[in-house]
Amino acid sequence: MLDPAQQAAAPLTHLFFQLVAYEVKRMRAEEGNKQKILRHIKELAEKLYKNVTAIMERNGNALANSARRLEVVRNCISYVFENKMLEAKKLFPAVLRAMKGRAARHCLTQELNLHVQQNRAVLDHQQFDFIVRMMNCCLQDCTAMDEHGIAAALLPLVTAFCRKLSPGITQFAYSCVQEHVVWTNIQFWEAMFYSDVQNHIRALYLDSSEENHADEESTEEPQEARSALEIASEQLRLWPTMSREKQQELIQKEESTVFSQAIHYANRMSYLLLPLDTSKNRLLRSSGLGDVESVSNSFVTNSIAGSVAESYDTESGFEDAESSDVANYVVRFINRFVDKVCTESGVTNEHLKGLHVMIPDIVQMHIETLDAVHRESKRLPPIQKPKLLRPNLLVGEECVMEGLRVYLMPDGREEAAGGNIGGPPLLPAEGAIFLTTYRIIFKGTPTDPL
Repeated sequence: MLDPAQQAAAPLTHLFFQLVAYEVKRMRAEEGNKQKILRHIKELAEKLYKNVTAIMERNGNALANSARRLEVVRNCISYVFENKMLEAKKLFPAVLRAMKGRAARHCLTQELNLHVQQNRAVLDHQQFDFIVRMMNCCLQDCTAMDEHGIAAALLPLVTAFCRKLSPGITQFAYSCVQEHVVWTNIQFWEAMFYSDVQNHIRALYLDSSEENHADEESTEEPQEARSALEIASEQLRLWPTMSREKQQELIQKEESTVFSQAIHYANRMSYLLLPLDTSKNRLLRSSGLGDVESVSNSFVTNSIAGSVAESYDTESGFEDAESSDVANYVVRFINRFVDKVCTESGVTNEHLKGLHVMIPDIVQMHIETLDAVHRESKRLPPIQKPKLLRPNLLVGEECVMEGLRVYLMPDGREEAAGGNIGGPPLLPAEGAIFLTTYRIIFKGTPTDPL
């Protein structure tokens, strides 16, 4: 089986084989006639050139198509944030198709992150619906291992984008993107936790180094360019030269960093694991967390160190799925995560016990918040799709196909555009097309009636 590059090169190779196997003999036969030889060489050169050009054009077209898809994603997101919903609706199907590609998914996370940085995370209801649908589409092909880092990139975004339901009650995007297996994979949370802890500890030592060398001019590489391993090796080298007080100070700072991140991740996990309607064990039914064997096996195979392998068959924390509620499952899941990462990170038993006391309170407070959000979200009027208006049929005319929802866009003619010729603009319109035995009929209503 040839890979794409080999397949592309195959015609070119075939022409070279022709040149060697056949054309050399022919040229030898025509040695006495230079004109024939030159003409034949010219023909071969043209064939080879056309073949190479075709390969380059195919590659160029693929790159151009990819660039166009990314541009469609960027434009659609811009239209959503500019409240140009009609334009966003036009591009939305193309955006959903583009989300099959990894580059488009990364593009979505980058564009959304830019809007968060610009303090544009509070959305109206229609914007919120568009953003959540794009996030869900982005996550639906994401595996439990999150190999491409899509879920990791979206995690801070789903806790940033929100909409106001009523005074004092805000719904965040995380409550609408929970139906994905990646959130129930403990290894995903471990990887995210260790990455964030590493970044915070790296920043801790970089800040300390900048304070110590504030008055010195350094010709070394910039501090920001130093990796965590380089900083760790330097600290190991300096450790024996430090005073006992300095060592204790660094130990406490590192442990405080790990402890604060553990609290932060306990909150994050409760956001993604507790369903909006906490009376329903949606988490258990959709992800398999209520299945003892599936949860236990995922812990054994997915855990970085495999440290939870022991007694997983009886102490997974999910064995009493039918007799307990979703809050207990989430508390146990988070407790198991905290036990593992804090033990591996050297957190003291006192801090670990404090976390175990805190976690049920965190989950309970979040449930109370979700109850209010769920109550208010049910009061929201649903985004109404226009009712399909049935066309009036002629005598003997029958519908061959039921109504297919479409947008009817203007094509440049002014008959239905209002404006100079008077009357309301009829296009663009939202409705449906009907196929009958005689006609193709559009029946709908203008989207911009004013």
